[in-house]
Amino acid sequence: MGPPPLTAASAIGPDLPLGGGRVGGPDPSFNPVANAPPGASSSPELQLAPAVGSPADSKTEAVLLRDTALARQLAGVAALARLDLLDRIARFRSTDMALRGYFSHIDPNGVTPFEVMRRMGARYGMASEIIAWNTTSGDAGPVAAVHGGLASIGHREAMLDERHRHAGIGVASDGGKRLYTIVFTD
Repeated sequence: MGPPPLTAASAIGPDLPLGGGRVGGPDPSFNPVANAPPGASSSPELQLAPAVGSPADSKTEAVLLRDTALARQLAGVAALARLDLLDRIARFRSTDMALRGYFSHIDPNGVTPFEVMRRMGARYGMASEIIAWNTTSGDAGPVAAVHGGLASIGHREAMLDERHRHAGIGVASDGGKRLYTIVFTD
């Protein structure tokens, strides 16, 4: 069995086909839980991991951020500021993948992470998303996710990009599998 899947997407500028670029305020028509299972609340406030996560997910997020920050420090790159809005976006992305059973930067409806960011009100000139999953329990799971990212050229570039100044971390569980999302912006 090989290393767990890990992918990265980045966007710079306003006219990219992936939807990256400087954007305005939140899209009032966007319902981040529109595709939740029957019976789930449609409240935008319930976009966080508890639908499929656990109290341990916040600890897992802290480990993911700690190890990403350490990698940046060792590379001589400025620390990241963690933003609540980016945390909500990252948690939404992980939770959406867990609830709908996919693992991709593009959801089953064709929506990119950059479109989610725009619709949820993120403003940026440059953004990246890293997603990973594994079945490793405890702190070893997020540690493996960060180490896997650093071993991949594209992910390493996104994680250590000095233009990234802000980050959001999201973790969701789907049975024994944990899904990790880190979103970065300038």
